[in-house]
Amino acid sequence: MTAILDPRAKLSVVFCLTSLAIVIQDLVLFAGLLAATVGASLVLGGDWRVLYRLRRLAGLFVALVVIQSVFGGNGQPLLQVGQLSLLTVGGLQRGLALALRIVVIVLASSILLRESSRRLVQALIQWHIPYEIAFMVHLAIRFLPLLQEEMQDAFVALQLRGVDLQTLAWRQKLQVYSFLFMPVLAGVIGKARELSIAMEMKAFRAVPERTSHFQLQLQPLDYAVMMGSLSVFVFGILLVFWI
Repeated sequence: MTAILDPRAKLSVVFCLTSLAIVIQDLVLFAGLLAATVGASLVLGGDWRVLYRLRRLAGLFVALVVIQSVFGGNGQPLLQVGQLSLLTVGGLQRGLALALRIVVIVLASSILLRESSRRLVQALIQWHIPYEIAFMVHLAIRFLPLLQEEMQDAFVALQLRGVDLQTLAWRQKLQVYSFLFMPVLAGVIGKARELSIAMEMKAFRAVPERTSHFQLQLQPLDYAVMMGSLSVFVFGILLVFWI
């Protein structure tokens, strides 16, 4: 299904799920939204490897729960040191809601990871979004892997010089990262400059509108997915106001 589905249908699903993740505050509704997001990701071929990368944020989630409990201060205390509540029911609920919000947004966005960037840009253009903005989205999709490659090359160069980051202290790691930041940034800026020159050579923004030989066509299945996602969005908004 994911191979034949129009990118506009996938964008509609992602927009509805992420919008509901921002609006919803109730944990019961979040559980239902998470189930819907998991189902949509399974059907539409989402990349589940992004959840494995979120394991590094587990400490951040715990810290957010503690911060919400300390500064929010509402609800029954569950863990208290003197007069300071390190964990309360309200803080735990808000922390879990924030963690679920991040998981839903990341998992919903993973639906687009395996989609061609060319098709995504064309979908935005056919949605009558200015092609400058669509091209900026395309550049963001292309430059994130490029930045990752630059960082990997810098780490490989360090390893070839005998530097083992795993054995360094945190202060030394921060110092090494500060040394790597400028070369990586300079490499990315150099590639961006080359790209801007190529865009000027091809008369980018010379005309207010551009034509494209590649065109996307919505099929009945695409309309069904878009209407279904819109129905879920409206139903979720009604539940939020009702609760």
